[in-house]
Amino acid sequence: MDEQLSVLAQAAVSKKRQDDEALALYWEYIQSGGQADFIPQAYYLLYTAWYAQQRADSLHKLVDSACQRNFVDVEVLSFLADREFQAERYQNSLKLYDRLLTLKALDAKSYQQLKLACFKQKPFDDFINLLLQRCLHDVADDEAIVKFLFSQYLLHERFTFAPTAPPIYQAVLAREPENLNAHQALSECYYRQGKYELAIEEGETGLHYEKHHPDILATLAKAHYELKEYGKVVTCCRDALSRRPGRSDMQVLLGVVYAHNALTTTDAVKIYQAALKSDAQNLLIRLALFRAYLRKLQLNEAIEECEQIEMLLTEMYDTSHREFQRIIKEMINEYERTIRRVPEELPLYLVTAKLYEDIGHFHKALVYYRTLLELPLDSKHLQTLITLLEKLSSFEVQNPHLYLYLGLLYHKVGRHHDAKLAFRVVMYSNLDEREVDDILVRHDRSIWQYPPVLVILAHHRIVTKDILEGLIQTFQEPDREDWNGVLWVFQELYDIDDLLVELRQLIRWDNFSEVYQQIITLLVYNGSPHAIKIIYELLSHPEENIRLEALNALIQMEQPLADQCLAEASYDNPHPDIRLEITGYYSQVPTEHATDILLSMLHDEAPHIRLYAIQALQKRDVQAGNFREVLFTEQNPAVKVEIVRLLAHLQNPEEWIYLVHLLNDVVAQRVEEGKMHAGKMYNRLKQLIVHSQDDEEAELLSTLIQAAGSLRLEEGIYSLATIAEHDRSQQLRLEAIEAIGRIGSSRGITVLKNILHSSSESQEIRAVAEETLDILFKENPL
Repeated sequence: MDEQLSVLAQAAVSKKRQDDEALALYWEYIQSGGQADFIPQAYYLLYTAWYAQQRADSLHKLVDSACQRNFVDVEVLSFLADREFQAERYQNSLKLYDRLLTLKALDAKSYQQLKLACFKQKPFDDFINLLLQRCLHDVADDEAIVKFLFSQYLLHERFTFAPTAPPIYQAVLAREPENLNAHQALSECYYRQGKYELAIEEGETGLHYEKHHPDILATLAKAHYELKEYGKVVTCCRDALSRRPGRSDMQVLLGVVYAHNALTTTDAVKIYQAALKSDAQNLLIRLALFRAYLRKLQLNEAIEECEQIEMLLTEMYDTSHREFQRIIKEMINEYERTIRRVPEELPLYLVTAKLYEDIGHFHKALVYYRTLLELPLDSKHLQTLITLLEKLSSFEVQNPHLYLYLGLLYHKVGRHHDAKLAFRVVMYSNLDEREVDDILVRHDRSIWQYPPVLVILAHHRIVTKDILEGLIQTFQEPDREDWNGVLWVFQELYDIDDLLVELRQLIRWDNFSEVYQQIITLLVYNGSPHAIKIIYELLSHPEENIRLEALNALIQMEQPLADQCLAEASYDNPHPDIRLEITGYYSQVPTEHATDILLSMLHDEAPHIRLYAIQALQKRDVQAGNFREVLFTEQNPAVKVEIVRLLAHLQNPEEWIYLVHLLNDVVAQRVEEGKMHAGKMYNRLKQLIVHSQDDEEAELLSTLIQAAGSLRLEEGIYSLATIAEHDRSQQLRLEAIEAIGRIGSSRGITVLKNILHSSSESQEIRAVAEETLDILFKENPL
């Protein structure tokens, strides 16, 4: 504390100054905790000055300061308390009396003033209650305080049943045993403290003075209820209600007792209804009323009550909460019991299903919706059922039968597109066989108009001629999703022979080109003679892709009949592309049968097929005699070339003579056609320019020349000499000269000399002729 402040304040106190400057010094001095010797005088001077100035706010602060600090001057505190009491500032006076009470410094006058201040201070609060209780502790038989507290406790509910209340009630009853209010209040206190036996004892004591006191009866009813003495509860409640008919707590308690005992009488229903007017959120009573309505078959009332219970449960609990689940299951049990009594009541099924949905048992809900399908439904119920099932579908219920039922309902109300879409959802599902039979077969066969329904039936092995025809007719419609479903189920029906009959129709339709791959695959899976025959027919289809797909299918089947069909197609099929593919196939098959097929294909009308066949035969062990006729009848030079190469490759001397014959024929033909002249070089050059580009026999002749040379066919010397001397192709002449050399016969010497003696020969011809002549001289010395 500031020493100067202390000196100034003490000086002012000693002079008892009460001017504003001194008052400010006193207040600052008190707040700073000055010396105790001067503090009481400072409080006195401040209080008397502010009291005279009527500064109420400053006086409040001063009183608070005196009560809160360690201020123990009883004389000053008593002075302040008395002055505040006289000024009717009871709040301040009570604070000061509380301080004196703590210091145990209350005299008789102060005690009386304390009581009066408590009695007059409004409102009655905890502080006043505490002060009076402390007074009673010191003066236990103060009747005035007891009566005052009793009156205030009854007026203020927060004190009525407080821990301090029972002693007051007991004190009142000690003086006034017939005081019913005290009996009732004390009994209620015991009840709220869980002392039920004491509550009953006290209540029954009070009833000695008034037999049907409604408040005492109410307390007794509650106490008996806690002790599970329900018979006494009912008696007390009824007695209380007879005196006060509208008492809501008794109506509710009586309803609760009836609910605990599951009463469903008409009287119980009235009790429940009355109780719910006062306690609309009482689930126990609502459940009892719901149960009573159902037992009496008051279905509309029961359903309304059920909706109220659901609303309450939703507000109170999460749907996964144990209590929510328990109550819903309890209502479900009641509904199911009622359904067994009146199975014709449609609303019961709907509500039961809805309750199952609330607890997440969607499959069980669906069972009830399914049951409704067997009952006669009017338009309203149909729409209601559709709405509920649509709601279930939005929950992603993993039960395909849901869409089966929706499809049927859509069909019944004429929503055909929606029906088709619903059936399509489960088109690929494995459904219960009995459900399929009941819904799609026995129920209403008009739903067979939807392709997905036919798919479902076929998938579950319900296959009739009508169903197969309907499946095939799907391909006449534009919906490709339906096509996919039909193709999918056909994979399961591949072994049904009747399906093949229907598939023949599809082959003739234009849209077969979009599904031919799947259909041909089915035929392969079937593998029957009938299926193979159909595939064989497809080899003649106008579209190339289909023909090729069918051919690949026959090749893969590896069955005798399939191979027979391939063999027939190799010469019967009107399409060269197929015959060519067959040739390619057999070229890869190393069997004697394949070789025979290839030999037969040497007579195919298409040159490129004959060429492919002869090329394939070159890699096989075949008899040369197979080619003799072809060698002379074949008109295509390229094919002939390959035949010549094949015969040369066979290394069979007996067949070589045919090559010589062919060589002689070709040379003779060239001579006849004027392709050989012995004229001057100018004429040869002119013919070379004119004919070199279109000579179709050049390659054949070249091959024959090379064969004659490599096989040393002396019989061909004459034809070779003719070519060497007279052919218009210089290349052929060169090859002929070289072939003569390879043969090594002396018969070729004369030809070579003639060439060397001709002045019109080119330098290249002369050089090759000289080289070849040297070879012949070496091999044929004179």
